[in-house]
Amino acid sequence: MLIGLASVRVFAGNAWNELTIGWIAPTSIVILIAYLVGQRLIFRFEQRRMAQVFAEHAQTYAHITTRRAVAIFSGAALAIVGLGIWLSFPGDEIARATGLDASFVGNVFLAITTSLPEVVVTISAARMKAVDLAVGNLFGSNLFNIAILAVYDFVYLPGSIWHAVAPIHIVAGIGAMAMTAIAIVSLTYRASTKIFFRISWDSGLLIAVYAINLGLLFVLGSR
Repeated sequence: MLIGLASVRVFAGNAWNELTIGWIAPTSIVILIAYLVGQRLIFRFEQRRMAQVFAEHAQTYAHITTRRAVAIFSGAALAIVGLGIWLSFPGDEIARATGLDASFVGNVFLAITTSLPEVVVTISAARMKAVDLAVGNLFGSNLFNIAILAVYDFVYLPGSIWHAVAPIHIVAGIGAMAMTAIAIVSLTYRASTKIFFRISWDSGLLIAVYAINLGLLFVLGSR
């Protein structure tokens, strides 16, 4: 829903320019409220089951104290924030040096690079057999990434960011919606067979949709 709302706002473009509260678009407020409500619902729904999951795997890191865990987590978070800020500069330089569209560079190179911490966390959680933790990390990250758009709109003082966003981002939004829909169907259907090596049909579809989306972004961004 959040991805769809953001995509519709990008599609509307300048048609909704006058619909702002100060410099903030109502869309950003709705996204932020929906994110907070969603997180509350997830917390209430998963609280008991996740407590059981953590209890099962707590012994894996029993030798690490709470203080040390908080210190390591905080240090890693600060490093990610610092590198994320720095990455925007080489990303812009790559776009200028290669002639690639900035939207394509952002959707591919920066998106993959900034998602590497999520890949590491997911793989680590999977190795611990904490599948819910791994999947929750990915879905939760997607939720938060959309909520960041609302935060960005609050701090972008020249005006609403939705007025400055290129329409090509609709392609990425539709691709993200399609991949999310496939993942939701997969969680409901729970396919247990693999169709190609160790890849199931739903994973194959996710890879295909992602590849097609990148191709569209490259072609449309080159025009």
